[in-house]
Amino acid sequence: MTRAMTMTEDREKLGLSLCPFCGGAARFGKCAPGEQEGENDGAEYVECCDCGASTCLVFPLMDSAKQVLRDMWNRRPDDRKTPNAANEAGQTARAELTSKP
Repeated sequence: MTRAMTMTEDREKLGLSLCPFCGGAARFGKCAPGEQEGENDGAEYVECCDCGASTCLVFPLMDSAKQVLRDMWNRRPDDRKTPNAANEAGQTARAELTSKP
């Protein structure tokens, strides 16, 4: 079994989408006591294994925060419903520049 196949299977087991920035695999992480500042001990997060993009820290109360983090990481804008304002503004500016004498 190849490493790429193993990473794909691991990602599918975790239920995490690929990174929205670089397309890399993501993993769950947890701030262990002594690794970070004490105020973050026990916090959980999802991060990209390639570029390091991550969710915010989530502090679990009684259970693991994995489902909340999975939902955060996997959320993507629906391109059909969300207009790309920057792209529309750029197209308008180009049209204005090319239409002037």
